[in-house]
Amino acid sequence: MSFIALYQQIEDLSAEIAMLTDKDEFEHVEEKLAFRLTLLKRLADEVRQAGNEADEVKLHEFLLNVQAQDKVQVDKLVKERAKSLAEGQKQSKTKKAVNTYQIVSDN
Repeated sequence: MSFIALYQQIEDLSAEIAMLTDKDEFEHVEEKLAFRLTLLKRLADEVRQAGNEADEVKLHEFLLNVQAQDKVQVDKLVKERAKSLAEGQKQSKTKKAVNTYQIVSDN
């Protein structure tokens, strides 16, 4: 049995998710990740039901590749989150300084 269509659909979704993440367009990432997970589970179930060892080895390698790609994306997002938090802290400190100057200026 050939699972080419499922593999291709999962790869396409992974590439689309990576592109959206790189462009900071996170609105649809969660939905696409959930759909990809559904496809991954379906693929795994179908491969197990087929009972072909070669297909199972290919699936295992494919899943390891997906996991490695996801790790790259997660690492990027963690860096972006840290950057956003730092910017938020800086903004908060700036706002506090401006408020302090306004209080001092009003007195």
